[in-house]
Amino acid sequence: MRKVLFSAVAVALLAGLWWGLKPASNAPTEPQTRHYRLAFIAGQYQGPEILTAYQGDTLQLDVLSDRDDAMHVHGYEKHLVLPAGATAVLRFTADTSGRFMLELHGTDLQFGALEVYPRQ
Repeated sequence: MRKVLFSAVAVALLAGLWWGLKPASNAPTEPQTRHYRLAFIAGQYQGPEILTAYQGDTLQLDVLSDRDDAMHVHGYEKHLVLPAGATAVLRFTADTSGRFMLELHGTDLQFGALEVYPRQ
């Protein structure tokens, strides 16, 4: 009888600790549009190093370059042609979680990453 009571108390204690200490999810309940502006001017990247999203979010990247180039989102295999002096727009759904490198093809510059978190 003591073993059963001890086991029940232990399970209740562990369940209470798990419930009280579990990490809070910061993910919005509904998908959102995440809008980022990136620029490549005089060989320098101007923008955030890490782009973040949750699975199901729509990403919109507005990218300006002062020279003809192309940008690649690894893992998603998204390519964007960047005509000099014009803003190019890449819009897609972040459907795969993980960390994905962002690369400028003309200079092979890996300038940042896209981090997509699971929506819980």
